[in-house]
Amino acid sequence: MPRARLSDEERRTRAILSNRRYRAENQQEYRTRERVRDRRFRHGLTIHEWIAATVIAQDGKCYLCGDPLGQRLIVDHDHLCCPQGFSCPACRRGVACDRCNRLIGQVDDDPALLRRIADALESVLGPTRARIAAKPAQTDLLATEES
Repeated sequence: MPRARLSDEERRTRAILSNRRYRAENQQEYRTRERVRDRRFRHGLTIHEWIAATVIAQDGKCYLCGDPLGQRLIVDHDHLCCPQGFSCPACRRGVACDRCNRLIGQVDDDPALLRRIADALESVLGPTRARIAAKPAQTDLLATEES
């Protein structure tokens, strides 16, 4: 007996249900594939090659602080060229660690502001550390209050 042909709407519904089932059964693989697709859209087709070459050129270290790069590699770029989350070869500056990327984002990529912050921090570190060294230990303070 010949099978009845499915309408376009029935085929579409079956395909949607099949895709949902696949995604539910293969969540990790699906997320990885979506992440790769998202990076290609945001940074161009050769972003993976660019990241690999840049990490090698940077000896596996953050281009800002010089610490070893962690699991999360961040493509630092100039936001004047491309919006946040996107980049092109012209505005990419390097691969940064998460900490440095957040830091320069907080100061709007302003090196002068970073210098002022570093100078101010440096000027108060010595006196603060001296006060900390001179104060009684917490355990001594607790013992005195209990007496």
